[in-house]
Amino acid sequence: MTVSIESEVDSIAPSIRAAVDSASVVLGEARLAVNRVDEVVTSVGELVGTTTPELEAILASLDSVAVRLEFFVARISERPLRLLTGVGVPPDTIGR
Repeated sequence: MTVSIESEVDSIAPSIRAAVDSASVVLGEARLAVNRVDEVVTSVGELVGTTTPELEAILASLDSVAVRLEFFVARISERPLRLLTGVGVPPDTIGR
């Protein structure tokens, strides 16, 4: 039974690696988006003298998404089988 499971895992390993690579790309793009939104919020704040709560909420949401994606990619990179068994939420985001 164990040999069968190991051979199944070995057969899907390339797909898991591809998924981790894709998640890493998404994480990189999310980080770039967060940085760009931060620049825009700063520019708008400088133009009008303040930032709106809506812009600050967008920035906070994007930052939260980036943190969760980073956690996800790290956990999947450590153990690719977690794509099948699941990944929890980062400890510092519980209860938000």
